[in-house]
This record gives sequence, structure tokens and C-alpha cells, in this order.
Amino acid sequence: MNLREAQALYEINSIYHMRPYTQYMYIKALNRIVGYLGEDRDVRHVYSLDIKGYQAYRLKEAELRTVNNELQIGGTFWNYLLKHTDVLDVRANPFLPIPDRKRKYNIEAVDDETVQLLRDNVKTPTETLILELFLSTPFSSVVISDMTKDDADLEARTIKGIPASDRLLKLFEALPPGRLVRKEDRRASVTIANICKRAGIKPVHVRAFQRTYATKSIEKGIPVHTLQKLMGHKRLETTIHFIAPSIMAAGERIELS
Repeated sequence: MNLREAQALYEINSIYHMRPYTQYMYIKALNRIVGYLGEDRDVRHVYSLDIKGYQAYRLKEAELRTVNNELQIGGTFWNYLLKHTDVLDVRANPFLPIPDRKRKYNIEAVDDETVQLLRDNVKTPTETLILELFLSTPFSSVVISDMTKDDADLEARTIKGIPASDRLLKLFEALPPGRLVRKEDRRASVTIANICKRAGIKPVHVRAFQRTYATKSIEKGIPVHTLQKLMGHKRLETTIHFIAPSIMAAGERIELS
């Protein structure tokens, strides 16, 4: 199977259900990768050295973040071929991201001083809502981006089944119809990056907010198995990964069962 045939198979089976903008980005990245490697090339003859060549070629005309996004899409494509076809033997995925040594993210729980700085630098009610969702719920950037006014249940006082504060529910109630994050802003993580820039602090990775939520929940006495359900994790180990090590060290031993 050549690369173009493999790409067509992947697009038919894995991309059709994505949002239009995501479909566009995936197809654009795959066309670029396959065009560089050669569409008639056998997928079994693609190696890490070829991908390193692609990295070097792309870095001459694109930012590191863009190239890494393309590599991530290429990696998803490769994993699909490994899992759902027999055209590849089991070997390492050659689409590895390039380490970004310049951009530093804060992946620890967000401290109170940083939280106040972020709150002081929001400009609109929508930005306030996005920030408060990150601070007080376990939702990812993708989930928050796609939220609408209908996701809030005012009677049950929940947002997508997660207990919510009065302030958060009032912000939801005032929302106009439609998606929380505009298409041109793409994701809620972009909003957070803009707030950080205004606040004059280094970018806060959106995963840091999930760690904050998990850590504060444990501090409030919420059982770890309850937290696991709230965060939607299948495995308890995943939930524990988001709890600050200092909190885990101070608490009782948790059985992973």
C-alpha cells in the first residue's frame, strides 16, 4: 500500500466525524507530509530518517509549534495503520515531536497569586467564564471550547454533570446562543494564552488547571474514587497523576484497584 492509498483509507475511517476545521487541518498536514515523502512510496519504506528530513524541511518555513502539530497528525495516521491494517510491522512511530526548549509552560498546580493575576486581566464576560471553567471544573480545553448555554443545568446546579458554583451558573445564564469559543479563536487554550500575555506571566498550560482542580478537590476531602469519576478517568492511576505530589505524600496510601 502506498502513502496516498493509506491516507485515503485513514481519512475515510477516522477523519469524517471530526469538526470541519479539524478535518481541514488534518488533510492539509497529511497532504504536505505525503507530498514530501512521495505519494507512490510504500508505507513500509518510511523511516525515522525520512521524518527528520521532513522536520528540517518544514522548519525552514514554519514555526516549531506548527511543525509539531503536523507531526502529531502524522503520528495519529501512523498509529491508525498499525492498529487497523496489516501493512505495517510493529515498530516505533517515526513521527516524534521536536522538543521545544524555548517555550516553558507551568505544569504544576496554579497558585493563588497566579489565579488572581489571571482574574485581574480578563476583558470580557466570555473570558471570565472560560477562566472560571478551567479553575473550577475538570474539563479539557476541547470540551470547554465546544460548550454552549445548554450544557448548564440550572435546576441541578451542574455543568455537564459537574457541580457548579452560583457565579459560574450566572455566567452561563448570561451567555448568548452558540459555541462558547468563536471559530476564529479555535480553542479555549488560546483565550488562556491571551490572558497570560496581558498579565505578563509565562504561559500556563491548560493541564495545570486540571491539576489544580484535582489537588483542591483532595484538599477539600473529596474521595479519590469520586474525583476519578468527576474527571472521567477509566484508571485511578490517571487521576493520581493530576494530584500534586506534596498532597499525595501527606495523605494516606491509596490502593490502585
